[in-house]
Amino acid sequence: MDAQILIDEQSGEEAVVHKIDLKKLKDFFSASDLEWLPKNCKKNKSGEYQVLILPYMNRGAVMNRLDAVCGPENWQDDYCAGPNGGVMCRLSIRINGEWITKCDGAENTNIESVKGGISDAFKRAATKWGIGRYLARLPKMFGIVHQGGSEYTKYYPKGGDLEWVNFDIPPLPLEWLPPGEIPATPRQENPRQEKQKYPPIHKGNTMPRLTADKAKKEILEMIQTDQTTHHTLDETAATDIVSRIEGDKPYRGGWISLYEKLKTKFEAEWPVF
Repeated sequence: MDAQILIDEQSGEEAVVHKIDLKKLKDFFSASDLEWLPKNCKKNKSGEYQVLILPYMNRGAVMNRLDAVCGPENWQDDYCAGPNGGVMCRLSIRINGEWITKCDGAENTNIESVKGGISDAFKRAATKWGIGRYLARLPKMFGIVHQGGSEYTKYYPKGGDLEWVNFDIPPLPLEWLPPGEIPATPRQENPRQEKQKYPPIHKGNTMPRLTADKAKKEILEMIQTDQTTHHTLDETAATDIVSRIEGDKPYRGGWISLYEKLKTKFEAEWPVF
């Protein structure tokens, strides 16, 4: 970064100000700085799985970009409560001695809700400065599906049991990489050696059953630490909560707060839930 000397009009003191090339904030990220989220899994007419994946920025990569382009001393972030329990991020960059702020917000997430909400709000505010905005223009990307894939997602066949689908992240096209970076070579499949992978706590290709008895046990433990929760729960209510958690279906009954707490707990235990 180039520097120039500015004179403070009030104090008359000299100050060194770095010239910031804001266009560099928009540069492409290295493939290793991106993470991918399986958005949708379905089967085509040939019966083959298709896993649509979406890219998102790593929070650390965004901070590194700000450090590299602006300098660690020339950017700052602060947070405040947003609407409906969310969080707002104010991301400021010092330009020619003046702080310029852009902001955006996000809802709290299901897992590590506050931390997740802050992270999402920070990255959204960063896009206001152009960081990672190009990701919305990427062509559709699909996972490379095979039995030994390092990633996995869920597939719900009509009238059938839940299935786990393994896949690998495909290499990014050359035109979406920083200058000089070579696309990664896809891992070669070896059907003889590959063994299907499942989430750590799964021993088969179906989700472990969460029984009503176990649900009530978990609920009673929550009641002991949360006096606002009612102290009664019948078998029907427990079974309904459990079935909706397993089926990833919304719940609008009188036990909504309990449902959310229980669902969050099991999302943490089942990372791909």
